[in-house]
Amino acid sequence: MDYISVAHAFREELDKLRGLGQLPEHLETFPSGCCCAVSVLLGDYLKRQLCLPAEYVQGIRDGDSHGWIELNGIVIDITSDQFEGRSPVFIAAKDSWYDSWEVEARREAVHCIKEQADVEERVVLRAV
Repeated sequence: MDYISVAHAFREELDKLRGLGQLPEHLETFPSGCCCAVSVLLGDYLKRQLCLPAEYVQGIRDGDSHGWIELNGIVIDITSDQFEGRSPVFIAAKDSWYDSWEVEARREAVHCIKEQADVEERVVLRAV
């Protein structure tokens, strides 16, 4: 399975889990406000299962933050529709919309368990 198919499947499964009420409390508003958590989960999967060099990128603009995955110069964003006019899944070279975000952080997309929310996210990853 290629990373494009994986990203779309991730989004579909997260939507399904949300519809069933099976997302942890901190992810119940998916896709809104969940970009960091679900992007890191997706990136972790891409790294561990497909051996791809996925990076988590966090941008800031006008006091708001947004996170997505970058893979060899390609943006993979499965929460972009939380912003007006954006599609649910964006997979392409960085466009002017992403360029408008100032990169605040860039790191390896690895999901670490540090607190209870991380344990709950790992359960979501297994479900997806």
